[in-house]
Amino acid sequence: MTKIPLWYMIKLIKMNNSAQQHTKNLDIFDKMRSGEPIRLDDTQYSKIQAVVDRTLKLNVLLNTSGSIELIRKNLSEIIGSEIDVSTIIFIPFYTNFGRFIDIGKNVFINHACTFLDMGGITLEDNVLYWSESKPNYRESSLKS
Repeated sequence: MTKIPLWYMIKLIKMNNSAQQHTKNLDIFDKMRSGEPIRLDDTQYSKIQAVVDRTLKLNVLLNTSGSIELIRKNLSEIIGSEIDVSTIIFIPFYTNFGRFIDIGKNVFINHACTFLDMGGITLEDNVLYWSESKPNYRESSLKS
């Protein structure tokens, strides 16, 4: 059995404590983005719940939108960034969080899609997405 020098063990303990202190001071959304597990008893968990509650309400508005333009506008409100005019989304569309969705240009999202995005979802440019599928890239001949 290999013996680990005491100085090295102390260094590892200090590094671990430093990393724990760093993540302890992060905002809960930064912790989520970094992949750190989030406990329901985290003192900042109410921030997550507030976003989820807001998103649930906005999902109702989104799924009663009467035009592609209005769908883009309402989904932009949910995700917190403007969706490009070249992107088309058909409803119904659902998300549980919304703030960790990134949608590129020339994206098509077919009806009946659900995004569970607390871990983050990125659809880059030229992606076709539909329920029960994996993303595919549009062929260049399909571009307008």
